[in-house]
Amino acid sequence: MRRAALSLLLLVLLFPVCAGGQQSQTLGDVLRQNSVAIHLSSVSHLDEAITGYATLNNEREFVIAYYLVTPRNELRFPLMLARFDKRSNRWIESSLDGLKVNTSEGPAPTQQDCIGPAARLEGNGDWYYLGLNWNPSAGCMVVLSHYLSVHQTLAGRSAAMFKSGLLVYEGNMAPLAVVHPATLYVYDPVSRVSQKIYPQKHDPYRKEFSGRLARLVDRIQCRVNQWTCDPNEFDSSIAEPIEINDQTHSLAFRVVFGTQGFIPREEAPESGEEAVDRFVYVYQLSPPRWQEFPADDVERSFGTDSLKELLTPRKLRRVLAGGRSQ
Repeated sequence: MRRAALSLLLLVLLFPVCAGGQQSQTLGDVLRQNSVAIHLSSVSHLDEAITGYATLNNEREFVIAYYLVTPRNELRFPLMLARFDKRSNRWIESSLDGLKVNTSEGPAPTQQDCIGPAARLEGNGDWYYLGLNWNPSAGCMVVLSHYLSVHQTLAGRSAAMFKSGLLVYEGNMAPLAVVHPATLYVYDPVSRVSQKIYPQKHDPYRKEFSGRLARLVDRIQCRVNQWTCDPNEFDSSIAEPIEINDQTHSLAFRVVFGTQGFIPREEAPESGEEAVDRFVYVYQLSPPRWQEFPADDVERSFGTDSLKELLTPRKLRRVLAGGRSQ
């Protein structure tokens, strides 16, 4: 109960429903702003105020996800969806209620309401991915079919998409935690399976960094600052953008390791430890292989520091020579 109350408080404080001036707009206003003026009368809630919305607008279709404004300006189910097919001039609508998402792994996962301001609406093949924000470091995604029915919900945020339909997404981070370990997954909407690709268990650079952190641990300081000080769980962040290559079924990204939660930032230089370490990770999904490098060594080793170029067929063979299996 306390966790739910805290989540609701964070949602209200960080994402007020009326932010961005959306409270004064009706669905009709948003449609006109997006040059959707065909058969307006055939869509519901045309003259009602909406909030927390996101849109997808291209030459083929217009899709919107939104909430109706409530008297107390609170986000409440149902989450409304509408899709306008510009070729057939037809609307499809859907109303989603009681959405849940698993927020932990294992045989008995914890569930939470999948509700929040719509941050991003993307189309990929036969699927739509709707991102809803809980706070700046966490959210959920609703995977929708072409007919706006719910296919699955995922905890995290969209990061990149393959033309094959595969989604790359980042896992959530606890907003009030001192240490924020990054995680990255690949989701297959056909099999409905998410595979964690980062971090991998046998990563020599993570192991070396954990060993350094273990030597830094001061139990008194950990207790005073209420730090967990687990060397295997350290601060890391994935830098955007994540590059993908559909031809080679590969992706690459940069990761930053940090000493936050083990030593005060201002004391890092005196300790002899750098505040951060930077690495480049390259993955091939088929066949499944991966390799990592210190960021400063990439250009010297491969003649470029462009992640996009590393994923080309000629470069990728060199990059993954001796690579590890996933």
